[in-house]
Amino acid sequence: TSIVALNYYFLKKLIGSGTALLSSFFIALSPLYLGFARSERFFSLVLPTFYPFIYFLSTGSFFWTGIFWSVMLNFHYTPLIFLPIILIKIRSRANLGQFILGTALPQIPLIFHLPMLIKFLVWIPYRIATQPFAKNFQPPLSVPQFITSLFTFSLHISWPLFALFHTAVLIAIYDPKTRILAVAL
Repeated sequence: TSIVALNYYFLKKLIGSGTALLSSFFIALSPLYLGFARSERFFSLVLPTFYPFIYFLSTGSFFWTGIFWSVMLNFHYTPLIFLPIILIKIRSRANLGQFILGTALPQIPLIFHLPMLIKFLVWIPYRIATQPFAKNFQPPLSVPQFITSLFTFSLHISWPLFALFHTAVLIAIYDPKTRILAVAL
């Protein structure tokens, strides 16, 4: 399918053909990916847009990084986890401006469709206010309990997204010129 081809194409550009071929081979044989490819859910479009996003992030094209990040956000809010990585990579105000412009462009329909924007803005306080009265609401956790539950959630429920996040971290600190991992700070 297209994910295997996208994986090979972008990883070949970033890291090299051997790694790209091996990674594509593992994806093609992965039962998790095969099950994901068969599902017809709106958030399944996050994965094809992840590859251009991570490519443009690693090459420093922040306008296109913003475009693809914003498109991923249109399908699901899980790409918000990449925001700290993006902010680490952005080192100047010019890059931040490019990223904000790129992020804003795909959101123009939401901004100019006033009834939808109003419904969205009204929904946020409603969601916050009704959360304590939800059927399965649990009281706030202590910091150690929160970290433990976040780790458990990441490993058991969303480990594919957890793996994508760690891949993004590694690629964000990967320097293609020297072909070594470099600290991004």
